[in-house]
Amino acid sequence: MSRRPAPTRAARVRAAAFANGEEYAVAQPAQTVDWSSLRYEDGEPIEFVAPLMTKMPELGYGVFRHGVVRGPAGTPVVPEDTLLIDAVNVNLNAAFRRYSRPAKLFDAVELTGEVINLASMFSVNNYGHALLDGMGRLGLLQAAGYDFTRASWVIMPGFASVGFHQTMALAGFSPESLIVPTKGAHYRCEQLVQTTFPGRPRAYSGAISRFFRSLDVPQAGRGRRLLVTRKGGKRTATNDDQLDGLADEFGLEIYEARNSPFSPSDFAAAELVVGAHGAGLSDIAFCAPSTNVIEILPSGHRYPYFATLASASGLNYVAVRGKSVTDQPNANFVADVPALRRAIEAADRRRQTL
Repeated sequence: MSRRPAPTRAARVRAAAFANGEEYAVAQPAQTVDWSSLRYEDGEPIEFVAPLMTKMPELGYGVFRHGVVRGPAGTPVVPEDTLLIDAVNVNLNAAFRRYSRPAKLFDAVELTGEVINLASMFSVNNYGHALLDGMGRLGLLQAAGYDFTRASWVIMPGFASVGFHQTMALAGFSPESLIVPTKGAHYRCEQLVQTTFPGRPRAYSGAISRFFRSLDVPQAGRGRRLLVTRKGGKRTATNDDQLDGLADEFGLEIYEARNSPFSPSDFAAAELVVGAHGAGLSDIAFCAPSTNVIEILPSGHRYPYFATLASASGLNYVAVRGKSVTDQPNANFVADVPALRRAIEAADRRRQTL
């Protein structure tokens, strides 16, 4: 492993493709998004930690000759040392300085044919980011009309998940074509297939769920009612005994993804998902349209990842407040149980009218 030069400039996928006569296709045109439906169960709008931007940029993909993918985050660099800035989960040009230093990399591995890059910043250590920021890029390729059979290789998100390989098999990719990048990874691609970020930071495109729903995911049962908790992790409900009581009252199954052979199958079978904010809610991307989703949002960690995913996916979403016990962003919280009871009752009434 030795130090390799850093990218010297940044460009968006579209601009870089057109500047060099490469292939480019649009998955979703630039548009204004209405997030006004994202509210608490009492009808109050959610005040997220950062304001939700309503301008969704154009989303698409380019195919670049002799592109390079660097490191476990799969940083894409195309000829003339240009970083594809809107392909990574950062705030575009303002974040280029994060990449403007040499990196320790192994000697390059040559990959022939077309290489889809699904690796993404933050997708190394977090299931949610790996699924949505990484695997979700297949939704952009599908929406733009890319034929998956063109690809000889796929560089996967760095997060170790057997479920990702199962999902890729459902999408028609062979196990031999999948590459999981590690520290120092360095791939030189004959043709690099690189999408933009599948939305914008913290807000997702509906192309993600449309792709996952297009797969023949086997459903583990019917009418599942999942209570997704975070027992033993960060941002845990301190009154989880009361949540267990709600589970008994409303026939919810206390759900742990790590105990499931393939969590997408469980969410594809769900009629109701109740869960604390966290990566465990990412699989709502596999839920059928109009599935009821209730998210418990800690006051110290009100990010819109799952709210925007639910809205873009056509799910019935509502939030319930959780009071963080300290000012730390990953502090435990106290769930508002009366509000959660009302939200579940409203979801059940809505289901009965269908």
